[in-house]
Amino acid sequence: LDVTYPRANAALLARVRAAGGTMVSEHPPGARPRAANFLPRNRLIAALAAAVVVVEAAVDSGSLATARAAGSRGSGRVMVVPGAPWDPGAAGCNALLRDGATLVRGLPDVLEELGIPAPTGRPLPSAEPAATGVAPWPTGAAARAVLTALIDGQVVGTASLAAATALAPSTLATVLLELELAGLVQRTAAGVQALVLPSGWQAKPAPAPGA
Repeated sequence: LDVTYPRANAALLARVRAAGGTMVSEHPPGARPRAANFLPRNRLIAALAAAVVVVEAAVDSGSLATARAAGSRGSGRVMVVPGAPWDPGAAGCNALLRDGATLVRGLPDVLEELGIPAPTGRPLPSAEPAATGVAPWPTGAAARAVLTALIDGQVVGTASLAAATALAPSTLATVLLELELAGLVQRTAAGVQALVLPSGWQAKPAPAPGA
């Protein structure tokens, strides 16, 4: 309770306390963020959450322990974003789906499962592909860098994509998931390939002769 981890969450902790929020832990003051302390934390998350949505999980991921803790509750809900069967990072997700978890295609699915009305004033992205075949595309410099490296339609290995975009592996994985959920790219055993281009984007120009 008195050791902020990661340190970047110190401002969040201060806001929770200022708002009269409650901090919950199974560990006494002074407990350090050791690996063994994360599973009890995850159990608390599962107990307090209305639902657990697993976006990406390998077979030995701590996210699976959280999902199983949520599933063990009578009222627990476990929702999962599916992944390619050959992607090790999606093996845990697909195992949860096989065992009966609810498949999630986007925010509307989560709200519907929880019985929460969609917010008014701003339309939610549809869980179904757009009729035009052009999906709403994620914004941000990292997403643009990834898509720019892919718009020639060739399959690009993740290592080459990381080198081309100068993104950290964790950032690249997050951006690829965002683009994949938007229906803009697909991941295969050989790498990543663009499926559709956002409106207004053009393919890379053909190289000049002799270039």
